[in-house]
Amino acid sequence: MTAQHLTKVFGSGDAAVKALDDVSLTLPKGRWTTLMGPSGSGKTTLLHCLAGLSVPDSGRVALHGSGSTTVLSEQSEGARAKLRRNRIGVIFQEFNLVPVLSVADNIKLPMRLAHTKIGRDWFDEVTGRLGIAGRLKHLPHQLSGGQRQRVAVARALLPRPDIIFADEPTGNLDSSTTAAVLDLFREVTDGFGQTLAVVTHDPEAARRGDFLINVRDGRIVGDTL
Repeated sequence: MTAQHLTKVFGSGDAAVKALDDVSLTLPKGRWTTLMGPSGSGKTTLLHCLAGLSVPDSGRVALHGSGSTTVLSEQSEGARAKLRRNRIGVIFQEFNLVPVLSVADNIKLPMRLAHTKIGRDWFDEVTGRLGIAGRLKHLPHQLSGGQRQRVAVARALLPRPDIIFADEPTGNLDSSTTAAVLDLFREVTDGFGQTLAVVTHDPEAARRGDFLINVRDGRIVGDTL
């Protein structure tokens, strides 16, 4: 995925806030890139533009994969939603699991909504390697925070997306669960070959990735790409 000259402004006049100010970057395929910055730096706005949850005021976001390029920033809201069901996975801080659905049904839900066939072998591999195969009949409230995060990761992996975004994935977890989730993300990248972008303000989370991009005041102020 690439982004070129992204700008995003909230408000107008004296109250205008430039959340993104001419941001360009590349997220390398099959690697873990961390987008790090303090609260209000623009990193979450950047994630939303990259994941198609919102569109920049100007600039271009391009999703590369399957031998073609899709300019995400030019797609309609419906088209972007379809891409998030098939080619872009998003893992939120609050997991966004449906409380009345079992673990198995939570994992399968986006693909069912997209009317996409779910391969049983791939489902079994994902849930087995993520250590939740024995929890498939449980409801979310019967799981620990780390287990719920694993369910969210499995749901994102199941469609075999081109890229997965994680927004502050360890923000509400204790230190031991945080370490387990970061180990899980390394498995997602190294074991599954998944392209991963993690937004965080946590230096420990940042150190576990392959590449680091620092965001401050809506701009990229340094990277180790």
